[in-house]
Amino acid sequence: MPSHRLGLVLHPDKDVAAELAVVWRWAAEHDTEILARSRDRARVRAGTRAVPDEVFAADSDVLISLGGDGTMRSLWAGGLPVTIFCSLSQYI
Repeated sequence: MPSHRLGLVLHPDKDVAAELAVVWRWAAEHDTEILARSRDRARVRAGTRAVPDEVFAADSDVLISLGGDGTMRSLWAGGLPVTIFCSLSQYI
């Protein structure tokens, strides 16, 4: 069983395939399960656990935004209790 769960917040329109490859490689090296919102299931690799918005934040130990600050802020608009530390798409 993975020791950590990382939730991916994907920009709805941007191609984030290169960033996803970096995250998946890191996760494989660090015993980390990747979660995605159900709406993004078709955009992530097989084996990624897709979860509904209602439990996405609670089931994730940390969330990573791939797309920009607005992508992560969209979680607030959806009513999810999320604290934002950093949007990594600027640094990958």
